[in-house]
Amino acid sequence: MALRLHYVVVLVLFLIEYGISQDDIDLTKGASFIFGDSLVDAGNNNYLQTLSKADITPNGIDFKASGGNPTGRYTNGRTIGDIVGEELGEPRYALPFLAPNTTGRAILYGVNYASGGGGILNATGSIFVRFATPSKACCGDGGQYAGVIPCGPTSTMCSDRDKHVFWDPYHPSEAANLLIAKELLDGDQRYISPINLRQLRDL
Repeated sequence: MALRLHYVVVLVLFLIEYGISQDDIDLTKGASFIFGDSLVDAGNNNYLQTLSKADITPNGIDFKASGGNPTGRYTNGRTIGDIVGEELGEPRYALPFLAPNTTGRAILYGVNYASGGGGILNATGSIFVRFATPSKACCGDGGQYAGVIPCGPTSTMCSDRDKHVFWDPYHPSEAANLLIAKELLDGDQRYISPINLRQLRDL
């Protein structure tokens, strides 16, 4: 009996600590749960034993939320998941699942499960016709496409990041992520089907 009472007290304390009221969170906005590879990784690889890391400069140089510091995103700024969340009214970016602060009520705003190296996406280059530099990485060294030596603190970096499709040899720049996110949010059936993300949200 005493043991059962102990569990009830613990359960009540848990519910008080992590309980949700309508005043605490806007439940009408929903939450983002992001799965994928390094194209949408918000920093999960920071907490894994892996050679695939993006928590070094100059990654994140244009990410305003971090003050231009690297967060583990494989781009110069926001990922596609970050941009889609902003456009759909999410109050904050989805936290990396493996981050120590992704607990309790924080998960109600969304969680990013993506991890660099978690998959391969065969992307099309046809939407990148507006970019001045569609095939050469902005950050990296060596080879025809600046992709032999990965992006890091000693890498050569372009000054016109908004004109590059690729941040490094494998990942889009924030400018390319904006175009991709726009098509996911508002695109027609050529890019996303049967409906786009904004239509899905409004169902």
